[in-house]
Amino acid sequence: MEKLSEYIKANRSNFDTNEPSEGHFDRFRSKLAFRVPEKRTNLFLVASAAAVAGIIIAASLTLLLTYSDIGAFNNFQLTGSNLSPEVTQIDEYYKKELLKKENIIYQLMATSSQQNDEITRTLFEMNVGNKNLLEDIASTPNNERAAYTIMLHYQAKLKAMEMIISKLQNIATLTDNH
Repeated sequence: MEKLSEYIKANRSNFDTNEPSEGHFDRFRSKLAFRVPEKRTNLFLVASAAAVAGIIIAASLTLLLTYSDIGAFNNFQLTGSNLSPEVTQIDEYYKKELLKKENIIYQLMATSSQQNDEITRTLFEMNVGNKNLLEDIASTPNNERAAYTIMLHYQAKLKAMEMIISKLQNIATLTDNH
């Protein structure tokens, strides 16, 4: 490397006055034409892919949390509290009935994908209301109307679930006929 720099310094005047040899620019252009351009990352494409991945993950987590929390409030226990045995017995009976209806709904939802999100949201909201009612009743156990109130609540919930089941069955028969 030192020899080359010494040669350039010694012959500097020759380099500045002479034009490059014939065909030099043509050879240079041909080499540039065959040169592979650098691959640049398209930031818009990367950002779009990240956004789509984020949406998919968010939707997956939302569905996972929604479906996993549906039955969570049904597990709220009145047993062990200082409620009357009558109220506890009513609660246990209706929970079994609600669980049967819920299982039927899930089976029908598996065959039909229409309105599953709305049905899931409705069941979740009913379970939240159920938990709140049971907490209120547990906080005032000497209330004579507790058994009647909880029975009416469960009956209304069963009716709503029966309506959901009948609508899902109608949808299933309509899709089977087509």
